[in-house]
Amino acid sequence: DVYKRQPQVVVLVRLPLALRELALGEEQAAAIPEKLAGYQFDFIALSPTWRTRQTILGFLEKTGRHGEIWPELEEFDVDEKRAHELLAANAVPSARPDIFSGSKISVSAEERPFFIIREDAEKQFKLRDGRDERIADCVNSLRAAIARIKQRQLRGDESILLVGHATSGQLLLHLLVGDEGELPTIKNAQMWMAEEQPDGTFALKVYNDEPFEPHVDRGKP
Repeated sequence: DVYKRQPQVVVLVRLPLALRELALGEEQAAAIPEKLAGYQFDFIALSPTWRTRQTILGFLEKTGRHGEIWPELEEFDVDEKRAHELLAANAVPSARPDIFSGSKISVSAEERPFFIIREDAEKQFKLRDGRDERIADCVNSLRAAIARIKQRQLRGDESILLVGHATSGQLLLHLLVGDEGELPTIKNAQMWMAEEQPDGTFALKVYNDEPFEPHVDRGKP
């Protein structure tokens, strides 16, 4: 009963782009532990990419926590505008059961104390070739992530940190809270936060590290 328990909070941090190549990305990643210091997370999940792990590793080391790798959160190279069109028309193609049939997920020996690979998701996704089919794989993967968020909720996790990417992160937000109008791109190493409402839906509370005010024309870059 959502009225008798604490509302769930979901926070997503977008990892810095090109972390390996850009000093700016390294500086942004180094600032993550301080950015998150004021939060108490019951559960942490992240995309399986190397860059994502490096982004959150400092926070995990500092706090003694670990993160669970969710291939559902990986970045998807899809047409985001077309994805929103299909969602608005309720025309997303059907899911397929073998989306996670790509490369096996692995972490280095040094990382193992901090990252858990789910037994039911040991491989990365493998998208179909068609434009709408790729979008379907992306959307249905993110819907599976939301289902897992709700499962964590049933276990009593009230605050969940997700570490992900730009396109998939914004589509996940759309699926979680619905249409919030034209939002700018999630900036590097910044975050959004959605909070559960009394009726069980989620509302956007923070976007790009700033308090979110609905129905404000923010434009897009």
